[in-house]
Amino acid sequence: MNAVVIGYGSIGSRHANLLQELGCSVAAVTQRSDCPLVVYRSVSDALEREKPGYCVIATPTVQHQKALAELEASKFSGKVLVEKPLFERSLPLPESRFFSIHVGYHYRVHPLIQFFKEVAHAEEVVSVQCYVGQYLPEWRPGRDYSACYSANKTAGGGVLRDLSHELDYLNWVLGGWKSVAAVQGRFGELKIDSDDTCCALLEFQNCPAVTLQMNYLDRMCRRELVINTRTGTVFIDLVNGIKARDRASKDHVSIPKSEAYRALHRAILQGDTQGLCSLTQASEVMELIEAVERSSANRTWIQRC
Repeated sequence: MNAVVIGYGSIGSRHANLLQELGCSVAAVTQRSDCPLVVYRSVSDALEREKPGYCVIATPTVQHQKALAELEASKFSGKVLVEKPLFERSLPLPESRFFSIHVGYHYRVHPLIQFFKEVAHAEEVVSVQCYVGQYLPEWRPGRDYSACYSANKTAGGGVLRDLSHELDYLNWVLGGWKSVAAVQGRFGELKIDSDDTCCALLEFQNCPAVTLQMNYLDRMCRRELVINTRTGTVFIDLVNGIKARDRASKDHVSIPKSEAYRALHRAILQGDTQGLCSLTQASEVMELIEAVERSSANRTWIQRC
């Protein structure tokens, strides 16, 4: 299948490389001069020349809506993947002729999140502690972190949007959010104007107590879950590929780098999209992000309408 990647930053180049590994012929829409692929300066030109069956939108978040509008204007009717989050704020969902469209919350296909889902469906979950932290200057080696879109609030940067995988899989596994109270903002010494830390207490349909911390500050790089059910405790370490139950020995799950991204693309290319993030579900994540921001600004609980 021919594929076009719209945007060729760090995430766009990763998508392009993975699609090539999966046997796709890949071109890019970018203004960069150092892209090794066939390059087009506009979406319409790329679609006309490449006639792709699959398009990946990997532009900065604030440009996602524009890229979707360009695909629709060009009458693209193939498969679409939009990098997460869907938009920088809640916006009307696009109407389109696309064969399929999904949002890139690839942790849904990660074996350890699949394990979390299995536990939550088999047992009554009482509480969840969720933590994700990674030092922003180490995200993109060789690039000035302060010049990346993550550092720019108006471009859609900040932990709530960059690290919204946690919001998506918690919402997906635990049956939708009901209420949230949060504190978030720029509390560290990074040279950014976006939020670097968020701490939230959430209530979900299928779990009464979830604590979540997200930050750009953790120099140890951690992504962990502690899940208490009526019958036991489960620990998941997504960075080191570990799962454990109660006091039993830890199981190590070997997961090659980028395998979840690869599995996401494979599922879309093969049409096996059950469980992938839909536009509606991605819109729910954006609603939760904005509820967190309102809670922090107003110092109050936000109830889902």
